[in-house]
Amino acid sequence: MQSAFGFVAYCFIAWVLSEDRRALPWRIVVSGALLQIVLAAALLKLPLFRDVFLALNDVLSARRILEHLGQWAPLATERSTRPGPAASWPRHANLPLTYHPVPDIA
Repeated sequence: MQSAFGFVAYCFIAWVLSEDRRALPWRIVVSGALLQIVLAAALLKLPLFRDVFLALNDVLSARRILEHLGQWAPLATERSTRPGPAASWPRHANLPLTYHPVPDIA
């Protein structure tokens, strides 16, 4: 019930802050809300969907851990490029310039 209230509150705040309240596309809002409810019900109630997403979560968590330990090299499309002349960067600055939090493992 709390999440339904939050969803309605967000919609109400967006409506209040909008410039032209009469131009609100209600059909799109209602269809998006129904799609969200159907997907939530599928993820929470159908074991197949839940198991697929849990397996995907395990794979991505393992990859983050391996990246943190230095055992997973990022793909060429995931590497960030070094801006500016290469001479101004230290030799060890060839790592991607992003931060990814890794869960603690006990």
